Amino acid sequence: MVNIIGISRFKINYNDKHDLAGIVENYFFDVYNINNIKSINYVVDLGSGIGDFALLASKKAEKVFAIEPNPKDYETLKENIKINNISNIIPINMAVSDKRQTLELRFKNDVFQTEAAPLKCILNQYGMGFKKLDFIKMDIEGYERYVIPDNMDIIKSLNYMAMEIHDNYFPELNSIMQKYGFTFYRVNRNKYIKNSIKRLILNPKSSLKVYKLMKKSGEYPGFSKILNGIEIAKSNELVIGVFKRNKLF
Repeated sequence: MVNIIGISRFKINYNDKHDLAGIVENYFFDVYNINNIKSINYVVDLGSGIGDFALLASKKAEKVFAIEPNPKDYETLKENIKINNISNIIPINMAVSDKRQTLELRFKNDVFQTEAAPLKCILNQYGMGFKKLDFIKMDIEGYERYVIPDNMDIIKSLNYMAMEIHDNYFPELNSIMQKYGFTFYRVNRNKYIKNSIKRLILNPKSSLKVYKLMKKSGEYPGFSKILNGIEIAKSNELVIGVFKRNKLF
């Protein structure tokens, strides 16, 4: 059975209810601040999933490198690129690691093997010019604790790193990023509400459809946080936001 939804001029295939949460985060709440992407620059979407963020980024950036290790999500990512006639997304079926190796990973109840390599090696392999790399989006389910230290030579030259930070890693990471001239801007409930209202006004039909799908599926995190007045990611267990380079650096 093919699941597909139309939103923001895109057609998006998705695999399961978990993917709906990602669509809401990107298309309603804009948790990764898509407008920070500049048209002349490259974007790395690390943990691209089905490509919902990569699709949006493709309309802003010169090129998007969408890296996704899960073979099922990777196939859906490629299909979403195809059905939306997008030519500037490079899909990559790999994981980021500190060395070249084969990893066994578990995500969304799937266990799979994937090839892994350091981020610099992956991007060099696909003809990435580091001087144009301006923005990394990272959603890798806790592996940021291992990936970031091994890629600081790339990360410290960015202007933006938008990400989810898991498992109390935020204080340590924030201290590191501050040394390289970055300030962290955390998403909050007010931002969610503002962006959601904008989306409802611009796309009322697709917004209602997503709302009904979320409610029916039980994958209801974003909407319930707003309706119940809960501040998103209050603890250090899960922190969502953007590291932005200070202008003086």
